[in-house]
Amino acid sequence: MEGISKRGGLGAAADVQLAEDVRHMHAGGLGRDEQLGGDLPVAAPGGQQPEHLEFPAGEPAQRARPGGPLSEPGPAAQIRQRRAQPGGAEPVGDSHRFLPFALRGVPVSGFGQGFVAGSMEPYLHAGFAARNGLLAAGLAMSGCTASPNSFEGPYGFFRTYGGEDGRIPAEQADHAVSRLGTKRFAACLQNQETLALILARLPVPFSVDTVARVRLLRPSTANNGVASPGVGAEPPYTTMLQRQMSARFTAAAALLRRPVDDIRYFESAGTDKHAAELATRIELIPTDDATVRVEVDLEDGTKFAVSDDMSSVLYPTSAEIRARFSARAGSVIGSAADDVAEVIVQLDQLPGVSTLMALLRPADSGLEDSRQRQDGVN
Repeated sequence: MEGISKRGGLGAAADVQLAEDVRHMHAGGLGRDEQLGGDLPVAAPGGQQPEHLEFPAGEPAQRARPGGPLSEPGPAAQIRQRRAQPGGAEPVGDSHRFLPFALRGVPVSGFGQGFVAGSMEPYLHAGFAARNGLLAAGLAMSGCTASPNSFEGPYGFFRTYGGEDGRIPAEQADHAVSRLGTKRFAACLQNQETLALILARLPVPFSVDTVARVRLLRPSTANNGVASPGVGAEPPYTTMLQRQMSARFTAAAALLRRPVDDIRYFESAGTDKHAAELATRIELIPTDDATVRVEVDLEDGTKFAVSDDMSSVLYPTSAEIRARFSARAGSVIGSAADDVAEVIVQLDQLPGVSTLMALLRPADSGLEDSRQRQDGVN
């Protein structure tokens, strides 16, 4: 577990307990799910370790509560508690037995498989990042100290993750953070240029009844490749995340001129039978070409083929970014969206964030619309 210990950053207890679970999995199989369904550790204050590191076969496992005796049980334990209550959901098959173990691995290891399954690991990691950012800011404000070489030191971030020293003194333009772009469409980064090409160069919308086949040729590059988790996945696409990641489904939606720039479309697109059907007719082909190419063959023999460099879609102008923000935020906070945009532009000049937070309160209509959408999903 040495690699996990280096990468985790959530305390030794999480690493050790994950290692114990692996050990149990090999020793007793999935039947020991009751032992694997204990508390999910997220941090170990004061270097606290699990109570027991050795588990003879057949003996019940005991768990430390890294957060202290009053800490809340983890998600896996909460699931088991609900099942134990009168009227609680009964487990179906054996797949539930692996859930507690899988959830344990989320905080301390990779989460890419979640993009394939369309499960919650990517969302959890986004939440962990936000939580850790707030925690770090609070600790700094409280006077906590940290090594000034935590990034470029011999045991720092760059050495641990990249195996070499970072280039902190490099010119600003050389750092990737200076070249960040934004997504126009509510889909995976690697699908952005394809969607832009379809919408700008093809006579959309097509009818699912008239399309015989589609060939989608994608360069094997960071922004267009198909090897990332979920991007090259075959149908079906049963969750919102699977639909957003899939090169086939997103292309099918664009060919039908669905609102692929709206996250709410992908949230409800499980009922879009035409997009799902068209996705099955799309052949995904990795290439060494420099640009994306889309070929559409119709049932009547008509053929369309387009290819172009659409990389500019990832780097919109400030005016485009602001217009998108106003449109999307306006669906939730109403006319206050323009006021929020103006405050954000001057954020570095404000004495605090209270002005911004007051403007971010949802408008009544937007909140009700959001509730109705959620009710429809549920």
